[in-house]
Parts: sequence; C-alpha cells; structure tokens
Amino acid sequence: MGKYSPLEDYFAKQSEDSITLSLDDIEGIIDDRLPKSAYTSEDWWNKSNSPQSTAWLSAGYEVSINLNDRKAEFVRTYDVSRELSYVDEIESFYQRKGGIFPIRE
Repeated sequence: MGKYSPLEDYFAKQSEDSITLSLDDIEGIIDDRLPKSAYTSEDWWNKSNSPQSTAWLSAGYEVSINLNDRKAEFVRTYDVSRELSYVDEIESFYQRKGGIFPIRE
C-alpha cells in the first residue's frame, strides 16, 4: 500500500463532480505530510503517472491547484463506473452472440 492509496480510495468512493480539498484535508486523508513541493509547485500536482496524480486520475478527476489558498479542486472529467458499465454491456452482447469479448482475451 503506497502513501497515496488512501487518497485513491477516497476518490473512488466519491460521487460528486467537483471536490475542493485543502492541503490539510489531503494530509488527513493520507495520514501523512505532503512533500514541500506540493506547497510550492503546480508541477507536483500535474505530473502524469505519478503516485499522487494516479490517486485522482484513476477515479476520473483532474486537479486545479491554488497554492496561495492551499486548496485543490478536483473536477470529474469522466465517470469510471459509467465507462466500466458500458464495457460490461458490450461484453454481454458478445456473449449473447456466442463470441469472445476482445478486450478480455
């Protein structure tokens, strides 16, 4: 379990399209301090494929950070559960037709 796993779990459970969290809120969720660069650099928040950004991106959120106010706004750009249900519908169609669903091969 990584440092940002609790944050990933938090976002996975959210249904709101927009969530604003203070940096203190985020530290409470992860039960640890954020690195200094989280307080000083927008790049820390916008790195793709980083452990921290995976926490919100995997749930369909993008982040906008206000370092002066020490707040991050997370806006859902797509609904992961809706995307997965769509895949399930297609898979069901293939199964009814006797085919193999190509994504699950």
